[in-house]
Amino acid sequence: TKLQTEFPTYHVWYGQEWSMPGIQKCGGAPVDWEIWPSRDKIKDHFNLVAEEYGILPNCHLNTNVSNMDTVGKVSDRDRYYHLTVTPVKFERKDKQGGGALKHQMGGKEDKFKDVTEGHMGTPDPDKPTFTQNVSTLACWPGALVYPRPVIYKGEENFGGPMDYAVEMRFDYSHVPGKVVCIVGHGAFTME
Repeated sequence: TKLQTEFPTYHVWYGQEWSMPGIQKCGGAPVDWEIWPSRDKIKDHFNLVAEEYGILPNCHLNTNVSNMDTVGKVSDRDRYYHLTVTPVKFERKDKQGGGALKHQMGGKEDKFKDVTEGHMGTPDPDKPTFTQNVSTLACWPGALVYPRPVIYKGEENFGGPMDYAVEMRFDYSHVPGKVVCIVGHGAFTME
């Protein structure tokens, strides 16, 4: 797990062809970044790589595919997918603490019906829906972002702050000078 969460494992400068002194791909390997970069530093990293390799004009961020039609037979070499794409806005945090956002609460507020509810964002009224033809589809829904809630016996009697270390939920100002218990394994525990 430590290997999974350490900075050197997941970045474009991994390996000698990228990280040796004098190599300037993607601005050269960083020498002063923290081991676990902040969200904003990771966003900067992704943007740097996407710009360097020229893929940004082909990226449509903050969107959901609201419809897909397959055009052509499975055996056709020129078969493609005609997508209807809806720009969306997501509720995000810019500071640590405050607990879960509405879409993370579970129950009736947490729905996966269509682009108007749940984790799929809210349609952006300032941006029109558009269509896009593509030859292939790849989906990375993400992982390690929505924990399975576990209720521990006596949790309601604890009296201290409790939360999951995701989506900037926990207010870490409660931690210094305290005895802290971290329950879990893998990347959530490391986070």
